[in-house]
Amino acid sequence: MSSIQQWNGSMYCCARLYNNDTIEEFGICTNKHSCGFMNKQCRYCKALMSIEERFGGALNQPKFDLCCLSGKIAIQEVPDPLDELRRLLTDMDTVSKYFRANIRKFNCGLCMASMKANDVNIAGGASTYRIQGLIYRILGPA
Repeated sequence: MSSIQQWNGSMYCCARLYNNDTIEEFGICTNKHSCGFMNKQCRYCKALMSIEERFGGALNQPKFDLCCLSGKIAIQEVPDPLDELRRLLTDMDTVSKYFRANIRKFNCGLCMASMKANDVNIAGGASTYRIQGLIYRILGPA
């Protein structure tokens, strides 16, 4: 819960304050919206969707287009993780528990990597990002 300040008898909050079914933010009150549970499955790509996200079809046979455009886009199956990563995600030893407890820190440390490349700029035409030669990935301290 964020800190609350009283001003002229009205309640304002610095960030957000959740009250029953409303969200008060910077003195503006809006109603919450929920799409419901993600308990419906796209018949084409098997993505879990909310019934409110359906493109068409009956409630018992919904069609979804947010995931794969009702089968028009072929989405490749996600490969199984490497054995070491699977072990870290599923085992109950000390190292695995530490990894799961700090997985967000590890992810943030790696996602802040920067790229270094030789830029190729050719005048004229639409601006595009082009690189030539080697691409270096530079990791900072995690």
